[in-house]
Amino acid sequence: YQRRVHGGRLETCQSVLNMGLRFCPYNESLLVKGVKHQEQTNDLSSCRVLLARLKSVRLEKSWKTILEGALFEARSGNLTTARRVFKYLMKNIPRHGPIYHEAYKLEEQCENYARALEVVEKGLLG
Repeated sequence: YQRRVHGGRLETCQSVLNMGLRFCPYNESLLVKGVKHQEQTNDLSSCRVLLARLKSVRLEKSWKTILEGALFEARSGNLTTARRVFKYLMKNIPRHGPIYHEAYKLEEQCENYARALEVVEKGLLG
């Protein structure tokens, strides 16, 4: 019973997200929720499809969602991809502290302290 109820809620959530994204395909809040929902349902390819729609969106408007994509990749074990996205964001949006903070946290969790220090220094020196 618990699984059925939980699954029903996930299906309802998916339906609401799909409808919202149909009318507002680049809405940051909906995209972030969509990424997290797809991750929760273990539909990683659909998660990446959501993120791919941001290719045509200016980075100034999409960086938060792309940051969530980097975090998603890290949680999925794709550390190389996550690091690549963080590097891209730090290079192209150098004044946004949350990017550096999350990149630092990734390196700290991976016990890569030298790389974590590099991220902090890069963020401070901008």
